[in-house]
Amino acid sequence: MTDANNKFLQQFFRYRLQHILFWIGYIWLQTIIYKRYDGTGLAFLNALVVNIFHATAVYFNFYFLIPRLLLLKRYIIYFLMLLFTVTLVSYLLVQVVILIEPDSENFLIESFSGLFIGVLFTVTITMVAKIMINWYQQQQLTVQLEKQQIETELKFLKSQIQPHFLFNVLNNIYSLALQKSDQTPDVVLRLSEFLRYILYEAGDKKIMLSKEVEFLNNYIELQRVRFSNRANIEFTTEGVISSQFIEPMLLITFLENSFKHGVGNQLEKVWVHIHLQASENQLTFDVKNSKATGLNKEVQAGGIGLENVKRRLNLLYPQQHELKIENKEIEYHVQLKINKL
Repeated sequence: MTDANNKFLQQFFRYRLQHILFWIGYIWLQTIIYKRYDGTGLAFLNALVVNIFHATAVYFNFYFLIPRLLLLKRYIIYFLMLLFTVTLVSYLLVQVVILIEPDSENFLIESFSGLFIGVLFTVTITMVAKIMINWYQQQQLTVQLEKQQIETELKFLKSQIQPHFLFNVLNNIYSLALQKSDQTPDVVLRLSEFLRYILYEAGDKKIMLSKEVEFLNNYIELQRVRFSNRANIEFTTEGVISSQFIEPMLLITFLENSFKHGVGNQLEKVWVHIHLQASENQLTFDVKNSKATGLNKEVQAGGIGLENVKRRLNLLYPQQHELKIENKEIEYHVQLKINKL
């Protein structure tokens, strides 16, 4: 038997069990009410007979009137048919009880309105319960679909970041290879670390902040090799990073932008200062870099990569993050604050 069939059977029996439990409880409640007038055995029998007719009206409403009339917005016909159904069921109930207890004929005819109200009450409360349950299930389904949509979009955004990042790293290795640099083997080794991180850890929803910091450190070391003595690069961390978790490859975009669009366009000595501070409920990530004057602002801002990370932040940390970008004359500054890691 397939998983789909097992799931269907589980839902089917759970649905039936809910109905059985409802009618058991309803009959038990009416038995208690009837005990005030009849003996225990007779009260249970009356409640059982009455609820057979009530159930007939309820399920006729559920499976015929609602789908064929109410859901099709044929409201007037629906309410007329519902009224007719309740009246007919109440009349048939009177006739059955008269057959069982002929002496009660005059009493039942006089109390027909009471039986009518009883059937109408049962139909009404079950319909209200069904509407509420359906509404709740629809809300759960909507939430689940929205969650799936967000996860799909996040995967797509992450898939854009990874090849973009690897392309930049390979460009750096290519430059070193052309220079026949002795540091090329070390850079290739770091590339293998990047690949391991992307393949085995970046696919997770969240990873330890310490691993993300290690990833950033490897990238910074690669840039030290690239810029050699021409760059002053500082990376400092503060607070507890071993017990916090973060979305993988969320911070790397800011570093890439600082080196590629910022200091990478300068010929003179450059500087990049990175500071990460983590507390129990907040992370602050600061990146400052020097920049050449006269650069196009969109290029300095990072273009598509920055828009990508902004979208990820909005999906992952809605109303829980703050991103500030300052594009000054000789300095570019990005500060990201994330609350409730």
